[in-house]
Amino acid sequence: MNQKIKITQRQKEILERISNYKDYITISDIAKSLKISSRTVIRELKDIEKWLKLYECSLDKKTGVGIKLKGSIKNRERVLERLEKGRYIKNYSAKERQIIIVCKLLQLKEPIKLFALAHSLHVTEGTLSHDLDKIDNWLKEYDLTLIRKPGVGIYLEGKEEQFRKTIINLIYQNSNEIQLLDLIHQKVSFKVSSKESLINFMEFIDKDIIEKLETLLFTVEKNLCRKLADNAYIGLLIHLSLAIQRIKQNQKITIGQKELEALKKYEEFKIAQKLASKIEKEFEIEVPEEEIGYITMHLRGSKYFEKEYKNEELENLAKEILHIAEVETGSFLEYDQESISFLENHLGPAINRLKMKMDIRNPLLHEIKEYYPELFDLAKKCVIPIENKFHITMPDSEIAYIAMHLGAVLGRKKLIKKFYRVVVACATGIGTSGLLATRIQEEYHNIAVVEKMPALNIQENELKNRGIDFVISTIPIELSSIPVVVVNPLFFNKDKQLVDRCIENLTNKSIERTIEKEYSNHLKERLFQNRIYTEGILQILNNFFLMEYEKFENIYQLIDTLSYKISEKEENAIQIKHDLIEREKYGGTILTGFHAILLHCRTSGVKQLFFGLIRIKKSLICSNREEKEPIELAIIMLIPENNNQFQREIMSFISSKIIEEAGLLQDLKQAQQEKVYTRLNHLLDDFYKAKILDSL
Repeated sequence: MNQKIKITQRQKEILERISNYKDYITISDIAKSLKISSRTVIRELKDIEKWLKLYECSLDKKTGVGIKLKGSIKNRERVLERLEKGRYIKNYSAKERQIIIVCKLLQLKEPIKLFALAHSLHVTEGTLSHDLDKIDNWLKEYDLTLIRKPGVGIYLEGKEEQFRKTIINLIYQNSNEIQLLDLIHQKVSFKVSSKESLINFMEFIDKDIIEKLETLLFTVEKNLCRKLADNAYIGLLIHLSLAIQRIKQNQKITIGQKELEALKKYEEFKIAQKLASKIEKEFEIEVPEEEIGYITMHLRGSKYFEKEYKNEELENLAKEILHIAEVETGSFLEYDQESISFLENHLGPAINRLKMKMDIRNPLLHEIKEYYPELFDLAKKCVIPIENKFHITMPDSEIAYIAMHLGAVLGRKKLIKKFYRVVVACATGIGTSGLLATRIQEEYHNIAVVEKMPALNIQENELKNRGIDFVISTIPIELSSIPVVVVNPLFFNKDKQLVDRCIENLTNKSIERTIEKEYSNHLKERLFQNRIYTEGILQILNNFFLMEYEKFENIYQLIDTLSYKISEKEENAIQIKHDLIEREKYGGTILTGFHAILLHCRTSGVKQLFFGLIRIKKSLICSNREEKEPIELAIIMLIPENNNQFQREIMSFISSKIIEEAGLLQDLKQAQQEKVYTRLNHLLDDFYKAKILDSL
């Protein structure tokens, strides 16, 4: 018997479904759980049975009943152990496979045989040929030619600048800036849909080169007397890293003499020369003048945090853009100096890039077109003066950037009004506060929820310093000078009346304020925050659980059961149980009318975020003030005792969506575990995208 027989990832997943069932499982159930066809499952079973023979096991098939794993207990355990160790072949999607092929071809110095490439990817030569046809069409956009010579092999032909352009576009098309920096520092983000294909890009980005370049770029920023914007910094870093590796491989880039002479007139050329000199010493290479020209182009097309582009021509263009926006929207914007300066600073490098035929990338292009089509159409009209003046065509990516600027300007104008600054509080700051904040924002346009926080963390002096007008809480809080309105987390009409009365009493105190988004220009700080969000989301997904029980005698039995489910360690389970019961003393969080209860707390019994569900077949009757509520679902949300605002923010987001998201609560109560997990994924995906958008 061949001990080297392997199974694919899909075959492994099918076998795992079969092995996890003590009884028979149908082909249809397997197909549904894996989102593949029943025919695919049947086709894969043949190879699975060959693999099972290695462990003296087989598949017991019964028509109309299903299939199950057959063999001695010892041999079935051997199968499960082998599956756990993951001895299988990776099944790449067509897109993943094509990315890997392109990466290989862009790096190869010699042709590669069709058979060798097909073998390395575990596909037939026919499948590979089909992939190459797709790749050929894509490469034509970059003026690269895919050569297929019988007896010689496969390779690419084209100019060096096209090779580099293709590599860089390949990287940007399959990753965003946050993922790219994570990759550079060898930390692959969970948001990457295909880690294997993305990791192939690391062969274009040498870690040692990157580390040395970051030190050199710090010097460049000092010489420029201004700090590169995030996307400019990343773009220059990748360009230089790739250039150094290609120079070492004797792959030289060319540039027209006329264009080079024109670039030499700019101040950035001198800075590029100094940088090239440092690169030569650091990496022991010779940087040709053409390379210095390309570095100059990058510097001239880079955005900066400081307002660097200040000239009359750009100022007039910015005013003209805002004037068109005024006419189209009816908002007075032209004399907003902040808006003019912001546009000036953006337009300078953007126009330079377009003149030099450099790409402009916008990672949010798709989202802006989809979610803000009116803003995008407005921006299209606003850029016409630029197109006419410089005889250029604005790409959609640049129009989307203008749309973002216009959206910010219009939004800022609309947010100047009378409003009240409030803090929303609950016992933990993670569960009911999220539900409550959502309801308040739905009901009131003149209330700004500054923060959601645990009631125990509230410090009166801090609230005063932050200009908080009043507190809306789910539990009583004693404050001497700031009003506290105690309401139900679901915010019924009688709760709204309490808030209305509080606002009436504060009418004379209200002042005009501008709601301004706090924004940090520091890349390091924003990356740190996004990493915390990433880690928190991963914890929730990894720790998610869904259990079903026949019944519970009371809420305490339910809490006892879930505490030991979350932690097998006795002391941790006891702590979780204690903290949940203590939280319940403040009042149970029953979702009135939804037959559900939210069990949440901060506890030293966990070190990570936990989100899970317990379904109860025979309803547990719980008291909700004067009424009784039959509980069919318990929603569990736990957060470590030593938590941070970002972790609380994730949990608050989930709790708010439970009521807000159409059909979500119903799915939590009734849907298959796979569907619930998928919906949780989508929710967290939306949250993460919003945070990435906020950080740009």
